[in-house]
Amino acid sequence: MRKQESALREKFTSDADILKHQRVQKEMAGKDAAYQEKEIRRKKYFDTEITLLKGHQEELGKRKVARVSALAVKSNLIDSLKKEGDHIRERNRLMAEQYTEKNTQEVTALEAHVRTIDEKLSVHQQALFGYLQEHYPDWFQTIGKVCHEELLFN
Repeated sequence: MRKQESALREKFTSDADILKHQRVQKEMAGKDAAYQEKEIRRKKYFDTEITLLKGHQEELGKRKVARVSALAVKSNLIDSLKKEGDHIRERNRLMAEQYTEKNTQEVTALEAHVRTIDEKLSVHQQALFGYLQEHYPDWFQTIGKVCHEELLFN
């Protein structure tokens, strides 16, 4: 019986040692895994790439602000140019109307003047003008210089 007890004790002790050894290995593996997890959480992967991308992102943000402000300036410039163009068109329209009216008045006056000249020329044979033309060919060098036009054609 003692032998059995002693064999059982040895077996129990060896089994206990094996379990202790396995438990220590498991604890060590757990600590190692915890350390690796801590290391992974602490360490930043792709740190240079992240920094580079953040730099690009900041640069793009600055460029966006610059582009937005430039767009606003250009839009304001376009609006002011449109208003100026409308103003110039309106001014040109008014000037064209004024010139047209002035030219119409001048044409009317010139047409009236042409009619009076035509009337004078149509009756010139019965007036002093016709008589002087027939009988004194150089009359315009002498009496023509001092005689009033209305007198010549009445």
